[in-house]
Amino acid sequence: MTAFLSSLWLANRLTRRLQRLRAETLALAEEKLPDTIQRLSRGLPGDIDNGAGSLDFGRDEVGEVAEAFNQAYTAAVSAAVTESRTRDGVRAVFMNIAHRSQLITHRQLEILDEAEGRQENPTLLDIFFKLDHLATRERRNAENLVVLAGGQPSRQWRRPVPLLDLVRSAVGESLDYTRVRTTRMPAVSIAGRAVADLIHLVAELVDNATHFSPSPSPVEVTGKFVGKGIVVELNDQGGGMTATDLQRANEMLRNPPDFGVAASTSELRIGLFVVAKLSARHDISVRLTESDHGGVRAIVLIPRTLIAALTPGPPPSNDLEPAQPVGPTEHARTLLPGLQERNPASSPLQTSTEESTGTTQ
Repeated sequence: MTAFLSSLWLANRLTRRLQRLRAETLALAEEKLPDTIQRLSRGLPGDIDNGAGSLDFGRDEVGEVAEAFNQAYTAAVSAAVTESRTRDGVRAVFMNIAHRSQLITHRQLEILDEAEGRQENPTLLDIFFKLDHLATRERRNAENLVVLAGGQPSRQWRRPVPLLDLVRSAVGESLDYTRVRTTRMPAVSIAGRAVADLIHLVAELVDNATHFSPSPSPVEVTGKFVGKGIVVELNDQGGGMTATDLQRANEMLRNPPDFGVAASTSELRIGLFVVAKLSARHDISVRLTESDHGGVRAIVLIPRTLIAALTPGPPPSNDLEPAQPVGPTEHARTLLPGLQERNPASSPLQTSTEESTGTTQ
């Protein structure tokens, strides 16, 4: 009888230890480990040794099983730390390459601006404008690297910028800007802190619209007031996207994933990923849907918090500013941000020392 009771007691004790081991192991695997990895992925400090020895069940067989889980936990955290350091290194390389490219591009734009000021031959001047346009696009490519690395753009404005000028500047960064028709825009200005990112965001959407639609077809850009702020719509006449592709793209625009995760997919569109990252900074909503012409409509909702001097209450009326058509030469002069930032007399978007809060590092 005594032996039976002793065996029963030992069995119950072992069962309770195994149940506790199971509970603590699940807590370690489902709560502590994901939290540590998430902190490391956000760049927050994580302690590798914090989990070592947290499962202590003695030196018997159960204790050896617990120690094996401890070692697995430590190995997982060590791998996460290594991955985090690798990611930080890649970001640092991205930033370094981007800043080097920006320095070269800014210098190139300065030289082109000086050459344009001295040139009176219309043919050569038109060539200089085209080179200036290409340099401006190269600057945006460098800014894409900055965005992917999680950095801030070097172009910044302190003062509000009219929405029409902002949209026209974004259109000017597109390769096929002559195909883009900007209709009338609400007479309102955007807060300076969001101008650079919004120019970049709209420019990426314009590039997508012109790239994925037939060459002769136009891309229309419109704007209007809505209850939550201002909507800017871009409509192309391309082949459109399937319902599955639209759903996938809109999910990424709502919840931009980590670039390492996004880059692992074979269908990553860098432009849309950059748009997702930029919109998340300022709580801007971007959504893709089918357009009336069968192409794609990009809907950009700019919140009221980014509208300069707009007090709470009902939105103002849709007083519109006409988008004045310009020729190729005038287009380059009035739309390219590279020219605008360096020529206050001809640009509402100039970023002189008085206006700008930053330059390329």
